Amino acid sequence: NGQWTVINGNANIQESTNPNTTVTGLIPGENVTLRWTVSNGCGSNTGDLIIENEAAPDVASAGSEQELCASRNTTLTGSGNGGLWTVIDGSASFANVNSPTTTVSNLSLGVNRLRYTIEADICDDTFDEVNITVFEDPSNAFAGDDVILCEGETTLSVTANIPSVGQGQWTILSGGGAIAEAGNPTTTINNLPLGETILQWEISNGICNSKRDNLRIFIFPRPSVEDNQVSVCEGESVELLAVGGSSYSWSPSAGLSATDIANPVANPTISTTYTVAIGRDGCDNAQFEVDVIVNPNPVVTVSDDTTIFTGQEVQLFARGAETYSWAPAASLNEPNSASPIATPRTTTVYTVVGSNEFNCSSEANVTVTVDSDFEIFVPDLFSPNGDQVNYVLLVNMLG
Repeated sequence: NGQWTVINGNANIQESTNPNTTVTGLIPGENVTLRWTVSNGCGSNTGDLIIENEAAPDVASAGSEQELCASRNTTLTGSGNGGLWTVIDGSASFANVNSPTTTVSNLSLGVNRLRYTIEADICDDTFDEVNITVFEDPSNAFAGDDVILCEGETTLSVTANIPSVGQGQWTILSGGGAIAEAGNPTTTINNLPLGETILQWEISNGICNSKRDNLRIFIFPRPSVEDNQVSVCEGESVELLAVGGSSYSWSPSAGLSATDIANPVANPTISTTYTVAIGRDGCDNAQFEVDVIVNPNPVVTVSDDTTIFTGQEVQLFARGAETYSWAPAASLNEPNSASPIATPRTTTVYTVVGSNEFNCSSEANVTVTVDSDFEIFVPDLFSPNGDQVNYVLLVNMLG
């Protein structure tokens, strides 16, 4: 007869007398020794069986993918005990090849594929791989020198530097136009508008900071002046305006606030013809004349100051203009007349503004003094019927 027994370790023998029995209750990582004993009337014989029960190894993780710029060192973020780092592609030097979170140096440019492996004797090995990509700092960018064009030129060929590291891309930062080949250092910009357009040539490489340079394109409009003739009244000023140049020179200087700007203020005492020379870098210069007509102001005269008694009225007079406007208007019958009738209750200074055919104006004042010490009383009823009562109309002065 045969008999199974547990010599060492933990195990449950399902059928101890069956040579081909099932064993349960094994503990991972613990070896078990079983003995099979056969005995009869002549004696017994034994044989031992060792069950090696290896614990499953940790699941190997190589950690997260990483991208570096111009750096050959990093720290890995793997996990799992008992592993070993190896290089599959690229290069690397591990500070501790058995640590899942070791530092690594001497990485090569491009993709470095590293493997973290946890080996087992009986169980299957586990491993994981991670890519550490090292980018080189991109080349410096040069978009070319700024360009000045003239109205009518709407197409420009631009040439930037060819990057030795990275890829270049043209973009329009401001202004307008259409880039024929945005990824080509030498390309054409079409449909450029008047004024300023700014292009940017940007060289990028992976996660590294890109290098940028701007190209300024300026298209001058055709030179001109806003008005060839302007009119002002005596003593007034007007802004002159020229456009389409990079420099301006006005003459004569008399009556101008400045001679070297696009928009000087003119305040001449007599009618004057100003000439402006418009300079344009890279384009033809131009010259224009602007007539500033100085129109006279009207000479407005008014009636003399006067005094009236309370309740009286007085007619005012103004001369020298075509239209008039009196103020204050409340005590005037026709404030837009040359000769309104005034009925002030208190002393009043009337101001009249007179305008001529050039719409130039000037003003004058007249004072109407109201004497309140006397009042004129005129009866509005009498009865001349011979009874000697209320039959005489008298004007009385009260006060």
